[in-house]
Amino acid sequence: LDETVAGGKCTRWGVGVEGEGSGLELRVFDGASGEELDRAHGFSAAAVRACAPSGSARAVKLELRAPAGRLDAVVGARVR
Repeated sequence: LDETVAGGKCTRWGVGVEGEGSGLELRVFDGASGEELDRAHGFSAAAVRACAPSGSARAVKLELRAPAGRLDAVVGARVR
């Protein structure tokens, strides 16, 4: 999932899952450099956050993985 964080703002993404899988891993990367900005692990939910410098938007990429099995996911975002 590719997203953009507005300049001077932070965005927090939360994911909830259910299904026959076991756990989840959620990571967010800088879209230009590929640098990992945040990572979270959980059984049924996880959240990550990325911020952009003042006056400049930041492109980011979110990656969600289930270590085993299949899961259905709901993703939400909150900008601050």
